[in-house]
Amino acid sequence: MLSKLKNNLPICGPMDDEQIVGIDAASMSILEYVGVIFRDPIAPADRKRVGADVPGDHVHLNRALVRDLITTISAEFTYHACNPAQSMRNWANPE
Repeated sequence: MLSKLKNNLPICGPMDDEQIVGIDAASMSILEYVGVIFRDPIAPADRKRVGADVPGDHVHLNRALVRDLITTISAEFTYHACNPAQSMRNWANPE
């Protein structure tokens, strides 16, 4: 018997520049005004050390700080599997 379910969702496609700018702006607003709660007690202290505002349990990161921190992210990273033989090394910009 064939399923009577029909997928009515539109096909997803790449976002245009305006959509990307909108998501970026919304994300930055959340980091700046709402903040993030870290469950790890070390994380807020680390963020405060680099310039984040940490009133209580929320960490607030302004846009300039986020952009600056992004530049420090390594282009190489490793996905660590439970079985080390299956770990994968990856590069953010494989050119």
